[in-house]
This record gives sequence, structure tokens and C-alpha cells, in this order.
Amino acid sequence: MSIGSETNAGISNVAVVDLTMDGGDSPNGNGLRIKSSSSRGGDVSDVSYREVCMRNVAQPLVFDPYYSSSSGTLYPNFLQIGVHRFHYLGSKKYGGGRLTFSGYENR
Repeated sequence: MSIGSETNAGISNVAVVDLTMDGGDSPNGNGLRIKSSSSRGGDVSDVSYREVCMRNVAQPLVFDPYYSSSSGTLYPNFLQIGVHRFHYLGSKKYGGGRLTFSGYENR
């Protein structure tokens, strides 16, 4: 479940509720992802993930403002993101999986 990569017009008021995901141990498997970059960024706000259950995903949570190697001044801004009642059942291949939370220094 990805939001982005073009976020320059802004994205807001998104609710993801009662989602079940099985990644089948895919090496590129992402669970919940918000992606953007400084060449296409903008505000991503008021996003709520509730009652999400997943398994066999390499990266259960990825919030990445460095999605593209392109550069620019349209820095993405992720704010008011909530994850509630999230269950990750693990993976035989990836164990607990990898969580990615990245951001820019104050600009």
C-alpha cells in the first residue's frame, strides 16, 4: 500500500482501514509505504493506518523522502501519520522485517 511518489500537490486525509497483506517473501516486498523526493515533494498529512495485518514482507513500514536520486527544492513533508493496531506476523525469510523512517534535517 503505497502513497506517492508525486506528492508536490499535497496528499491529505487518507484512511487505510482493515487491510491484510501477504508479501509471499518477495525480496522487494513493502508493506505500508509513503515515498517522495526533493524533486517531487510536498505535504503528506493526516494519514491514518488502522487494523493492518501483514506477513512475509521484507519491509513492513517504509516512510522514505529519498525515493528518487533526482534533486530539487520540493522537499517532502510527512506529518500527522498514525499507525494504530498494526500487526506484523513476521516472515520465515526476513524475520521481523526492516522498518525505514527517514527524513531531512531542518531546512
